[in-house]
Amino acid sequence: MSRVVSAAVACACLAMSLLGQGGPVIPSGMTTVNLYAVAGPSLGGIVFDPLGGALYVANYGGGWIESHPVTRDPVTGQITGFGTPSAIASAVLPWGLDKFAGTYIWTTYNNTLDQYAASGALASEDLTVAGVPQWTGGLRIVPPGLPGAGNCYVSSYTQGSIYQIPLTPNPNGNGTFQVPPNSATLFATTPVGAEGMGFIPSGPYAGSILHSNYDNGDLTVIVLDTVTGLPTGQTETFITNVQWPMGVDFDPLTGDLFVATNIGLNPGGNLYHFSGTIAGDYQLNQPGASFEVNGVQGSLVAPALTVAPAGTPLTVAWTSTNAGLPFDVALAISLIPAGYVSPGAQIINIDLGSPYNWVFGGTFTNTFAPASFTYAAPGSSVAAQMGVVDPTYALGVAVSQPNLIQ
Repeated sequence: MSRVVSAAVACACLAMSLLGQGGPVIPSGMTTVNLYAVAGPSLGGIVFDPLGGALYVANYGGGWIESHPVTRDPVTGQITGFGTPSAIASAVLPWGLDKFAGTYIWTTYNNTLDQYAASGALASEDLTVAGVPQWTGGLRIVPPGLPGAGNCYVSSYTQGSIYQIPLTPNPNGNGTFQVPPNSATLFATTPVGAEGMGFIPSGPYAGSILHSNYDNGDLTVIVLDTVTGLPTGQTETFITNVQWPMGVDFDPLTGDLFVATNIGLNPGGNLYHFSGTIAGDYQLNQPGASFEVNGVQGSLVAPALTVAPAGTPLTVAWTSTNAGLPFDVALAISLIPAGYVSPGAQIINIDLGSPYNWVFGGTFTNTFAPASFTYAAPGSSVAAQMGVVDPTYALGVAVSQPNLIQ
């Protein structure tokens, strides 16, 4: 069922399912601050002004791009409400929204990229011709300071997944952008129902994407490499049971998360406000440091666990794009969540406050080379995590996922 159809029948069928009953389910460390009634009742994309003075909203139900001034607590700076909105531009079925180089840019349910420039110029680009499957969902442009700054990502609601499209300045200089035919490339794979995207501002996954899924009510982290800005292939769902989530963005002053919903069926409004850091507990494998036992992969909330009786042959493999640089492997009998989180979001899960040892002495003088070998399960708990020297990280080391053998 499409978003337009579901909007028409929502009240009659009480939302088609139990999705949304009981409200969002959020991880420990986060709290639900408020639920606001903003524009609506149907919202699309949202994006904050970089200075945090306004929230720009794609008002799907009203057919406008709007600016909503924010009110803040004078002590904490946290948003407490929104003032009277002002219209920026008329918009037909607006979904994703961002502002780039002074131009408001939004996707529409008709699979176009519409724009309103500071010059007053309007423009519309056909995303189907660009190669984005119908129909589009969310939109986000990589902000300054992150790898790939200026790249434009749009999601496909109907087909799923996120696509990168190039924005070419209009040669007439009016501040709008063109999208060349057949220029869209697949950026990240998602389930059908993909909608809003926001870049996580702090915590172990700073710089990664949090995206919403309209169909299943989830908000999921797409982990991006902190150097290349490309997906590592790891994802983790952190918030569930949000009824028809659409736009996603973070308050630039406090880092609080805001999630817009398509239909204001929730008592009290259509814009959720969450506080707290989107934080995982365990390091994930990455190109600079990948360590596996029997190919098992961990997640943001659990280590890679292999259960094997004593003597069972296990295949241990490690790889790194930093071949030739020093590395080492730490061993212990247990792991701890988020034992140490570096400024570059590398998570060390070996408990450095308990007895542990190094495979190669801990001097980081042994030269890394990819390897795969057989290891006999010891019959007792063994934890291992690898680090490979990598000057691009604040820690100076790229860290692998933690592995636990029991």
